[in-house]
Amino acid sequence: MRGGPPLCYIIAPPPPTNVTASATSSTSIRVSWTNSASTAVIGFLVAFSPSPGECEGVEGGNVTLGGIVSSHTLNGLEEFVQYEVTVHSQGEQGLGVPSPAVQKKTLNDCKPLIPFFPYFLHTYIHMYV
Repeated sequence: MRGGPPLCYIIAPPPPTNVTASATSSTSIRVSWTNSASTAVIGFLVAFSPSPGECEGVEGGNVTLGGIVSSHTLNGLEEFVQYEVTVHSQGEQGLGVPSPAVQKKTLNDCKPLIPFFPYFLHTYIHMYV
């Protein structure tokens, strides 16, 4: 047997589970998750980018969150763009692997004219009856 220090493996925390995303406005998405790590977690990293093939010129990014949190709202996103979001656990040992990606599209600010259609139809009919 060889002498020397024992081998030491650094194990980063596992990814969060139950990651969900919901659009809260035309420029924001709220991301929630469950911390599945049995090791000490000191924070999370939320990464986001436009879904593949979704939109040219729209950039993604990431947000580092300290402490034990279970949700975060991504702000300043582009209107009506589908984003892919992953969450990583951060431990003393390093950044863990990402969660499975979830996709969510920001809301559309345009208001449809459909609710006014019956009014116009009703007015049109009365004009010629």
